Amino acid sequence: SSWTHLFHNGTPLAVASTAILLTDGQAVYAAAVFLSVLSTGLTTWLAGEVGHMAIGASGLVFGLLGFLITSGFARKTARTLCVAIITAVTFSGSLWGMLPFRGSNRMTWLGHAAGFVGGAAAAYLTALHRAGKSQPAVISSSSSSISSSGQGKDWMDTYGPVTDGPRFTV
Repeated sequence: SSWTHLFHNGTPLAVASTAILLTDGQAVYAAAVFLSVLSTGLTTWLAGEVGHMAIGASGLVFGLLGFLITSGFARKTARTLCVAIITAVTFSGSLWGMLPFRGSNRMTWLGHAAGFVGGAAAAYLTALHRAGKSQPAVISSSSSSISSSGQGKDWMDTYGPVTDGPRFTV
């Protein structure tokens, strides 16, 4: 509704989007956006006041912030924990917008909280999906064949972490 409002939504949207794209890739970013927008839209539609129109990107912004913060604690890697802490500290003032203070617009805080929950859900679903894929292949020490028998050298010992860099699959 003003340049200030645009700045207060645009800056965290750009920062959070960039952070997710660089750390997790396009597919995870799309999932975070989808669940954030879906949760915000459904919540404001179902709990909305008759005749009240809610428009804006605040729910998406809070969803992406929720994804970054929750992802750090769901995945528990040094990189995701650092990103989570930096995000929480940097945007701590904005996170108060999820709480129903006296005089605050009900739809505004409800949309913010719903977006955050959608982003947090995307982070947990992504972490669960990755945990399901985390059974590493094993290289047998007697031959160069790859097996999952548990014998031989671990794939991570041989090739290092495969989680570095952007990801394009979930």
